[in-house]
Parts: sequence; C-alpha cells; structure tokens
Amino acid sequence: MNGLPIARIAGIEIRVHVSWVIIVGLVTALATTQIEIVAPGVGDPLRFVLAVIVGFGFFVSALVHDLGHAWIARREGVEVPAVLVSFFGGTTPLDPEAGSGRSETAIALAGPLTSLVLGGAMTLIATGLGAVGGPVAGPLGAVSLVLGALNILLGLANLIPAYPLDGGRAVRGAAWWRTGNERRASMIAALAGRAVGWAIVGGGLMLALSGQMANGILVAVSGWFLAMTARGLREQTEIQALLQGLRIDEFVERDVTRIAPGLTVDTFAQGLLDDESPAAAAVVGPDGLLGVIGVGHVRRLRHGRWTTTRAEDLMAAVGRVPPLVAGGALWPAIVRLRRSGIDGLPVVDGSSLIGVFTRRSIGLAMRSRQGDPTPGVRS
Repeated sequence: MNGLPIARIAGIEIRVHVSWVIIVGLVTALATTQIEIVAPGVGDPLRFVLAVIVGFGFFVSALVHDLGHAWIARREGVEVPAVLVSFFGGTTPLDPEAGSGRSETAIALAGPLTSLVLGGAMTLIATGLGAVGGPVAGPLGAVSLVLGALNILLGLANLIPAYPLDGGRAVRGAAWWRTGNERRASMIAALAGRAVGWAIVGGGLMLALSGQMANGILVAVSGWFLAMTARGLREQTEIQALLQGLRIDEFVERDVTRIAPGLTVDTFAQGLLDDESPAAAAVVGPDGLLGVIGVGHVRRLRHGRWTTTRAEDLMAAVGRVPPLVAGGALWPAIVRLRRSGIDGLPVVDGSSLIGVFTRRSIGLAMRSRQGDPTPGVRS
C-alpha cells in the first residue's frame, strides 16, 4: 500500500508517506530560526507555535502542489483515484499516467506552477501584513513570508530538468510531444537528468572545496541521486523495449486461489504465504470477482486478528484495482502493478477470472526474452 490515507477531496483519495512525520519536524525546526530572523521581536513560546504552523503549512502546500497535478490530469481526461503527497514532488506510484506528450507536459508543470503562484500570493500577503504592523499582523506576516519562500523553493526545485522531478517529466513530455515516440522521449529525459545530476554533483564538490563542507555534501548527494534515477529511467526504457509485443495472458499465473468474501484470514493465510503459490489471491462472490488479497495484506495484519478479519475486509476491491484484460499489452500491466502497491492484479478474459499478474510473471517475461529456458509459473 502506498502511503497512509487521510482524507478524500473531490473524489480523490489523499495518501501521505510516513516520512512526512520527520519532514514536518525538520521544517518546524528550520522555521524557528527563520522566524527569529524575519520577526526578531517574537518571544520563544510564540516563535515555536508559529514554527509549528509553518511545518504543517508546508505539508498543506505540498498537498496543494500534488492536487495541482491531479486537477490538470483530470482536465486532460486522466483518471486520478488517489494522490500520494511526497516531499519536493517527483514521481510516485500514484502519479496520473498521461496518454500523450502534451498531457504529460501539462500535468508535470501544473504542480510547480501551483507552488510558485501560492508562494507569490503568500509573499504578497506577508508584505501587506508587514505594512499594517501590530502584535497580530507581525507574527502572521512572518509565517506568510516563510511559507511563501518555501513554496517558491518547492516550485523552483521541481522545475529542475532532471527525472523524477517535475521538470524532468516536462522534458520527457515535450520530447514525446515533438517526436511522437514515448520511449525515445524517456531516453532524452534520462540523458538530460544524468547531465543535470552530475552537474549538480560538480557544484556540490566546488562548495565543499570552498569551505562549505556540509552544504557541498548535501548538494553533491542530491545530484548523485538525480543521476542514478536518470540511469534507472534509461534501464526501465530498455526493459520496455525488450518486452514489446508480449501480452498479459502469456505470463499470467493461472493457478490462483479463489476465496469467498466471508472467510476469515486464518483459513487461507498459510496457503497464500507459501512461496510456491501466487503472491495474490482473488476474492470471488456469487456475482463474480470482488477484489484481490496480496501477501503484503496478510503480512501487515496482526496475527491476532486473523480469526476475526474477513477476506472482504482485507481485500483491495475491484473498484480501486480494476482487473487486467487478458489480451492486453504486457508493459502497461507492469506499470499498473507497480502503481497499485499490491502483490498481484486479477486478470480476466471477458467476464471470467483466469489468474493473477504478479512480479513473478514479470520475471518469467524477462527470462523469455533473454532466452532462458527455465520453466515459468504458468499452469
């Protein structure tokens, strides 16, 4: 499962990565110093309260950033069932998947532009409150000024043309738009990201040599991360080309366990956890497929609750994870599986369930194209 669900806005489920607990704490600590600079007359207790407001305000800003992506995605006709709020943007398993280069570019730029507009608005509010002055306007102006600066930083950082940042996605979208070739666009984005990443590494080393050791190391590590991510994008594109032409039904695990929705977890858990079994089971009712339960679902459930938790309470319902169509192309299925955060997706042929598509299915497909005669997982 990707992130912790906390709310639903306009039909979009909002999920938050657990790392935000640390991020809010760090932003709060940094904001304490910044508020002391912009509002030196504020006492310690109030300064801490204002810093906490900035910490949570920054989280809301990141949420607005991601909703900016989602809003444009919906306007482009892309379904957005959920968003995962991530630190300083970048791609996540729940990001909307564009169907064209133009849509990819628009969706990618929406987040940073939202942050820049929000940052500019908060800076203007801070300026107005500063002109008013007074015991209330002064502290509020300090909070607005710090949040404005953080939003501008969030927007500008994400415009860096290096995947997986939004700027790198925009490069990929623009190249896809111009060339009409998605894989070629991904390679162009990977090259751009690698060049930018190593340039940032060089800048970090120069900072370190100039005496700013801590800042230099931080910048260099950030650049290295971007360069390695760009390398990963290139490898992913090569795998996509390798698997071109393969279909889902060639590699589906057909020996899938079918579970009645009313069964408790203790009745099927051991069979699902068996390494020889598919990593996911289908929950099937009188009217057909209801959902899917993966190994991860069972492992995350406290053992003491196995006897009281029913399959229908634990499953990922088909409304959230629609089944794959047997004759569909393999690569989109791989993307769907990665984005779902589940161990396997149900595969149907018409109205009939024929199996599940899992990570083991992907391994079989890879071996088939690499000439490995190892027996597969199909039955």
